[in-house]
Amino acid sequence: MDVGDVQQLINEMLTGCVGVTCSVLAYAHETAASADQSSAFYRAVAAAVTAAGLRAVPHAAEESSDLRFYRSAGIEGLGLTPFTCAENLHGVNESVPVADVALGCQVFYNIVRDFCL
Repeated sequence: MDVGDVQQLINEMLTGCVGVTCSVLAYAHETAASADQSSAFYRAVAAAVTAAGLRAVPHAAEESSDLRFYRSAGIEGLGLTPFTCAENLHGVNESVPVADVALGCQVFYNIVRDFCL
């Protein structure tokens, strides 16, 4: 999808919205690369996530991550949300339960302990 396709899609979505216009002012041409699930780093992260009772699910999100720049430079990286995503994660009065924050801290600690030390 190029910038013209994006603009056309938005315009189609706005059909019937009288007086509403939109212009695409920026567009990232980079694409997300999928994670190497056989790497030691991925396996350490997946093990820490699984040990916390969560699921490790590969997901590429170039629109919300700078990892694409690191990966294009040959630097391995993973995005991680180490808690369950509540329905209001990005809604009105968004929040993350304190227990999930504590769980996330434990997941990060386990990754560092198992991979870096």
